[in-house]
Amino acid sequence: MNLNDHRAAYKAGHDAVGRLLAVLTPLPTGITVNCAAWSPCEPTIDVRLHRDLPGLEAWATVLGAELASEPRSNGRTHWSLTTEVNGVPVECWTLLDAPDAGE
Repeated sequence: MNLNDHRAAYKAGHDAVGRLLAVLTPLPTGITVNCAAWSPCEPTIDVRLHRDLPGLEAWATVLGAELASEPRSNGRTHWSLTTEVNGVPVECWTLLDAPDAGE
């Protein structure tokens, strides 16, 4: 693996994060730039909100992306959108608890 290419991949990911931070409201709970061992020169970005579906819906509008939901076996629902920023794949997501039985 060429370390210069690996560093360039991280830089591309961080440049894309800068673009995301300039447009996302609310601000995310966390952002991670990943360069997986099996593809170290292909960054991906993981963007998280803590239990905030309205925030994720706002992001979907700004990013022009569709939301998808997936129920989990523990009753929670994983909501996400996928897009690209500067050619870097981005997944934005939140995880919601199961609704109370009384709702």
